[in-house]
Amino acid sequence: MLDVNIPNVFLPHTMANYETADRQIFYLGRDTNGWGNLSHLFQTYKDNLWEYPADSSDCLRGFGFLDYNKNNPYGFWTLVCRLHLRLKGIEETVPISKNLDQKFKHLLSDFGWGNIHSIETKKSLEKRDIWRQLDTQKYNFTKERSKILDKLKHILEVFNPELIFIFNWDAEEEPYLEGLQIIESEGVDGSGFRIAKYRFEGYRTTLYWTDHPGSIKFKSRRLENFISVLISRV
Repeated sequence: MLDVNIPNVFLPHTMANYETADRQIFYLGRDTNGWGNLSHLFQTYKDNLWEYPADSSDCLRGFGFLDYNKNNPYGFWTLVCRLHLRLKGIEETVPISKNLDQKFKHLLSDFGWGNIHSIETKKSLEKRDIWRQLDTQKYNFTKERSKILDKLKHILEVFNPELIFIFNWDAEEEPYLEGLQIIESEGVDGSGFRIAKYRFEGYRTTLYWTDHPGSIKFKSRRLENFISVLISRV
């Protein structure tokens, strides 16, 4: 039996109105910190496996990420929500917390979300002081076999987004893009921010691969400037 502390698998999901969105957009991060443990997945596998993705989807569609974000000025969800609202024409700087106004929730009800890594990475586990509690051999075994889920191609095939943002510049490009034929790849002038643009044979998707908001904070750059640059390039 795998160690109970090994993080659970997180699969991509969409908000309730994704299918009818004027522009279908996906936002991808590195991993989901603290996303339960594998014992839950094993239990639902024995009982009713479909409960597992349903639980994850209910959390997202219920705006559970707002409480998780806690209005972090450089949080992943602050960036995602403010960028999405700007793409919808909202110019004001909106606090991204559980007290978010209903009119903004309505505008945020049509995007998709996922991660480059389907289970939490060693770096994240070390940061949360969980790594030393794990059976690392079992973790490495699990992480290696989870890599089949860590492919952009799955998101393109299942959700067919028009636009994708990846906020994880330091991730390895080649394994994540495996199985895709790149027909356009270029660095985009990001006015000091790192941005790469991709398009793929057989898909309508344009991908912008750029920095995580945490690295923006580390470089003492303003998040709103970053969002403005992304808006201008898209």
